[in-house]
Amino acid sequence: MFERAPWYALIGTALTVTGAIFLGGVFAAWLSFAALGNLPSDQTGSAVAALTVLTEMKGPLALSTYLSVLSLVGLMVSAVGLFRARVVPRWSPVALFLGNLMILAFMELDNLMLVGAVLMLAGLAPLSRVLLLGAGQPADASGVPAPQPG
Repeated sequence: MFERAPWYALIGTALTVTGAIFLGGVFAAWLSFAALGNLPSDQTGSAVAALTVLTEMKGPLALSTYLSVLSLVGLMVSAVGLFRARVVPRWSPVALFLGNLMILAFMELDNLMLVGAVLMLAGLAPLSRVLLLGAGQPADASGVPAPQPG
C-alpha cells in the first residue's frame, strides 16, 4: 500500500500506533484497580472512595481513553488507503472500515462490538494473504497475489 497510497499508510500507521500506546495505558489503569479487591474488609470504605475518584473520566485516564480511539481511527484511515491502492479485493477494506466504525459507534454494546470485530477480521484476511505471499507475486483478477505452486 505504501507505494500506491503513501500518505494513507503513514497517517494510518501513526494514528494506530499512537492509539495502541494509549490503549495499553487504559488497560493498565483498569487492571490495577483489581488490587483494591484484595484489601481487608476494614479498609474497603476508603478503597471504594479511592476507586470512585480513580475511575472518574478526568485527568490522565480521560486523556488516555480519548486518545486510545486513535487506534481504531488509524485502522480506518489505513482501510481507505487499501481501498484506493487496490492491493486487496475491494470488499476487504470496506469490511475493515465498517468493523472499526461499528466498534467506535457502539463502544459500550458488546454484541455490536463483536459484529464489528468479525467484520474487522474478515477485512484483514485478504491483507494477511497478501503479506504472507509477498507483494512481488503475480496477482489474480481480484488484485490479490496468486498462490505459487508448491
